Amino acid sequence: MVAVVGASGAMALAAAPVMAAPTSALSRVASAKIPAGFPKAVPLPKHYKVLVGTINPYSHEYEVVLSVPGTVKGVVSQYKAELKAAGFSEVSGSAAGSSGDVSGTGKGWLVSSEMQSGPSSVYKLPSGDVDMSIIVTKA
Repeated sequence: MVAVVGASGAMALAAAPVMAAPTSALSRVASAKIPAGFPKAVPLPKHYKVLVGTINPYSHEYEVVLSVPGTVKGVVSQYKAELKAAGFSEVSGSAAGSSGDVSGTGKGWLVSSEMQSGPSSVYKLPSGDVDMSIIVTKA
């Protein structure tokens, strides 16, 4: 409780504000590049352009949003192969129409990615590119 003095000079008690613990949504550091500390063991697709990169300094969760040339099916196939070649296991992925996903575990990291083609409501993608989001967390 804190004492609050009003304009009339009357004093009242009020609850003190409580600071909430940081949450992932409120504590991300973002830029248009791969975040500092992004694990070198996690491969990135060929010919990508970074749209945004974020890190949550509290949970050490990294996210990169990329523009990747090609089709969703092609990017899914390519990224699955890149994860396997980098020594990741439990690699899975699928593509259906304009969306797809790939995930894998390896070298102490869990990688989860989603892709979509077509117009994005958030990013202006070059024609023929796929919007790819990769989230990396400690396994």
